[in-house]
Amino acid sequence: PTRRSSDVEERAELAARKLLNFPDPVYGSQLQGLAVPGLKGEGRMRVDYQEEKVTLAGGSVVSLRKPGYSVDGLGYGPLDPRTTLSPRLTPPMIG
Repeated sequence: PTRRSSDVEERAELAARKLLNFPDPVYGSQLQGLAVPGLKGEGRMRVDYQEEKVTLAGGSVVSLRKPGYSVDGLGYGPLDPRTTLSPRLTPPMIG
């Protein structure tokens, strides 16, 4: 489901691209898969792929994979249905 911004501050952050997703009220904006000893992690991101056949300009048919994101093993209840998910690709560590 699509979620609209809920207040003026959130609308301003969206307009300035400071807010790219709607965080969950319990889990926040970043899911933590690990925890301190004695506590359970928040959950695990899951990526599933759906294959799509695409015909290229030259007539060749190739298979592309479209990712779909979900979360399983949530440790502290379900996500708010209005929460949005996106992957984070970590930058390389050089040096």
